[in-house]
Amino acid sequence: AATASAEDISWSSLSATLGARTLLHESSGSARAGKLLGVLGPSGAGKTTLLHSVVGACPAHRRLRLRGRRNGPRFEDGTVALLAQDDAQFGMLTVREVLTASAALQCADEGAAARAARVERLLKSLGLWAVRDSRVGDRSHRGISGGERRRLSVGEQLLGEPKALLADEPTTGLDAHQAERVVRLIRALSREREIPAVATLHQPRSAIWRHLDDALLLAPGGRVISHGPADAALHYFARLGHKCPPQTNPAEFLIDLVSICEDDEAERAADLARVAALADAHAAAAAAL
Repeated sequence: AATASAEDISWSSLSATLGARTLLHESSGSARAGKLLGVLGPSGAGKTTLLHSVVGACPAHRRLRLRGRRNGPRFEDGTVALLAQDDAQFGMLTVREVLTASAALQCADEGAAARAARVERLLKSLGLWAVRDSRVGDRSHRGISGGERRRLSVGEQLLGEPKALLADEPTTGLDAHQAERVVRLIRALSREREIPAVATLHQPRSAIWRHLDDALLLAPGGRVISHGPADAALHYFARLGHKCPPQTNPAEFLIDLVSICEDDEAERAADLARVAALADAHAAAAAAL
């Protein structure tokens, strides 16, 4: 079922600091309803901070300061589904029992029959119908696969009919096939429900890159390097003098482009200069819009 109305997530002049440390440099952007925005960048680039900041889901901390404006669904309103990096399910329950228990909590105003029908529809759309009566499992008991567990986590978040779906590194710990399947599912659900979906991706394979509608590239220190349609990213960087080599995964090329070498001072200085120039180019392009 679709949500009541499609609504983008947008932010302007958004920044985050923790004491004297800058987690996110000031930037503006959006995540479009019915589209999947992939947030890419090396470790320390602030991907998770950005993901949480755009919907006000950052953990409370007395030294954390968020500045800027945010529009769209807010986490505090209970309208945002937030998929954490770790799955937390009771391993002795079956897949169907996990979703049934979640439905009882999130859809308490519905009757038991309506909730059961909702769970059945979700099991089928998640590709979990074949394992619906299998135990989830844990470290001591064999259960469903890692990819099935991640899809089950997505399902738990979607039971409440959220207006946005955010996923923090949903492919972590999965093999290439399962990782692609999870990202493809998130994109399909975003389109089906006409809600914005945002996923942080650490090392996406080229097949995953092809499922992204939009891409936002962050450099270490939380500097935005590019933000826009994924199919336009390589052309944008080529115009800046950084052409992706043939037969190269575009996502790996972009992440390498903003990575900083810490082992060699000369190489580190060159990396920092390149990242600064790219950040300035993005800022100039954004200001011209």
